[in-house]
Amino acid sequence: MRTKSFYYVVLSTAVILGLAVIALAVQNFQTIPFSLFGNAVSLPLGATLIGAWVAGLVASVAVWQTKIVEVRSEKKLQQWEAQDQKLAKEVASDTVKLLEAKVATLEVALTKALERKKSL
Repeated sequence: MRTKSFYYVVLSTAVILGLAVIALAVQNFQTIPFSLFGNAVSLPLGATLIGAWVAGLVASVAVWQTKIVEVRSEKKLQQWEAQDQKLAKEVASDTVKLLEAKVATLEVALTKALERKKSL
């Protein structure tokens, strides 16, 4: 992920934009006709500006949260892959140790068999 300074830049830009929208809304509070699905309603222009800004803010936060979840899941997958590789190395090491133990057992059995043959 990016550094904290990037987040501070984004946050400060959002705050500046929000203040600009609020300043525009306060200065333009005359009513305008607003029609939605055939119904005409008189709304203050400032309220529609603030409403549009809030809707954009909510959408941006939703997209941002989705990206954060995606990055976290990618990190988790990378951790799992690292654990899988470590486990594969351990299994290979255990297999080698098991084969070495079997060879040692066979050597001991061969030595005993040769000693019995000599004693007969």
